[in-house]
Amino acid sequence: HGQVQPDVRIGGQEARHDGGQHQPSRTGRHVQPQGSRRSVAQIADSLQRRLHLGQGRGQPIKQSLPRLGRRHAARGPVQQSHAQPLLQPPNRLAQTGSAGPAQPRALAESGMTHIEALIFNTHGESMGRGAHQSGFTERLNHLATPWVRSRFGKDNIRLSTECSFQGGEGFVHFQTTALASETLTLLFTHSTANYEADLSDRYYADINYSWDFYRGLKSWQEALFNRDTYRKALSGFALRFLYKTGSRQTKRAKSGGFDLSALRAIPHNAILQQLGVPVNVSGGFGFAAGREADRLVEHIKGSERMRELSALAAKARALTDLSVLRAYAMLYAPDYWSSLAVAIGRGKRADSYERAQQALGAAEISAAYHRLTDYLSQDLRRFDAILSADGLPEFDNQPVDGDRMCVLHALRQALMAKAVSLISGAPPFSRRHDINHRDLITMTLEWRLSDAIDQLKIIFPAKSSRSDEFSDLREKVDNREFEGGAYPEIHTDIIEPLQRISDTSHTITQAIANHYGAFG
Repeated sequence: HGQVQPDVRIGGQEARHDGGQHQPSRTGRHVQPQGSRRSVAQIADSLQRRLHLGQGRGQPIKQSLPRLGRRHAARGPVQQSHAQPLLQPPNRLAQTGSAGPAQPRALAESGMTHIEALIFNTHGESMGRGAHQSGFTERLNHLATPWVRSRFGKDNIRLSTECSFQGGEGFVHFQTTALASETLTLLFTHSTANYEADLSDRYYADINYSWDFYRGLKSWQEALFNRDTYRKALSGFALRFLYKTGSRQTKRAKSGGFDLSALRAIPHNAILQQLGVPVNVSGGFGFAAGREADRLVEHIKGSERMRELSALAAKARALTDLSVLRAYAMLYAPDYWSSLAVAIGRGKRADSYERAQQALGAAEISAAYHRLTDYLSQDLRRFDAILSADGLPEFDNQPVDGDRMCVLHALRQALMAKAVSLISGAPPFSRRHDINHRDLITMTLEWRLSDAIDQLKIIFPAKSSRSDEFSDLREKVDNREFEGGAYPEIHTDIIEPLQRISDTSHTITQAIANHYGAFG
């Protein structure tokens, strides 16, 4: 019998990496077009114009905004594609914690059946927290399949499987005595069951194809990880959507520039979720199937193991929306800000939009996001076709509220645009502060909003030190000019709104994380 030993950890624990393709495929395996649904960029643009221009003022801004289901055609060839893939071949003990017949057989042949084998998996490298998002049985089978357990049993080798409940997930499953008792009962029941290998399971019977598919999936993930556009997406403003949690740094300390391989697995996956593209799970299926999509469909039909893996990938696909990436690309496009300036015409507000445009330079961020979206769309389009194949069993996934996700991203992008416009509209200040206006705008575009707010408080203090000299006067005056060197109006009109935007941004981050089941 195998054993499952829950490692109940309530802290951030490290795990390893792990109408078109722009819109998420819906529940089950079917892709349902949503032509009537407004895109993230459209909603954000509407909100931004209200924040920037005010209702009823300014001219409509004509832009080529991305819509759900548009720009289907990828602009480049399919490229071979490093997060650890969700699928591991069955005939080896991989570093990810999967095992196969070679290990128990080797132990048995060496007379080492008295040794207990251990498989440990933190469960943090996949969807949200907890790896598989179906029931507990699927979750624990994802950690160590019945086939793997039975192989150890056949050779009379005791198998112990360990998993951890990380971060907020520990509270989700162990918050009350009754809930903790039920969770432990499920773990105990699963660990004491007898497991028989299904020798007819195609995943194990057709091992050559399973290996080929695994290599293709791994190749795509590695190529994605090494893409410069992927590095820019994860190292830029999106990295700062996350809360600073735990005692360990988000990135392992290394010298030099940003090293994506130094990014810890959980924040790595969390950034993908915050961008609406959990491709560490949904990506690579289309590419790995190649020209033999029908064979993959048959593989899924004939294998319980492959169905469970595909169900997890299908769930991630349903939570993937490439229009979110397009909308962020539009927000960081200089021509977006120039169109705002043109809509205003003249005045301080138009000047502030022009400063934002100039700070964005050659649109490198926008271009990187567009290229990354094109690359992902090539694979997801093929995966959608596989999920829509006739005869493929329905995947038991809960409905996904994509409209709510679009609204959350649109609100965030509108607030980001408002923050940039507030900073860009700040009045001139002395160079003695060792920072210039462009630096502040760049900080905000990088979503280093707390740093920008702190700098503004230093440059524009709410209260001047000079006023302390008159603190003993009995007669008090309510005149801002008396403050001499203080800028209370800057705090009221710029700094305080920026702080509210920062607070709201963190709330949106948590809402999006909860959408993926990433509690804590």
